[in-house]
Amino acid sequence: MQCKWAPRKGTVTIVHLTTCRHTPRGYVYATYDPAEIDGFGIHCQELKRCFYVPISAVAGKRAMHLRLAPAATTRGPR
Repeated sequence: MQCKWAPRKGTVTIVHLTTCRHTPRGYVYATYDPAEIDGFGIHCQELKRCFYVPISAVAGKRAMHLRLAPAATTRGPR
């Protein structure tokens, strides 16, 4: 499990899913895969809530947004 902090931006929380390490050549950013972790524990301080996201839902992704309200969909004329 990887624990991540997620700030709130309006109706979503933004979660950065990468890992970073410093090497002699500079910083190296990488994504996680199912062989490394089972999932992410995500904490949003403003909401005082935690969320769990399984790695199978986000493997290889660099970031994700957790929606806090229903999607605003617009439909054109029928």
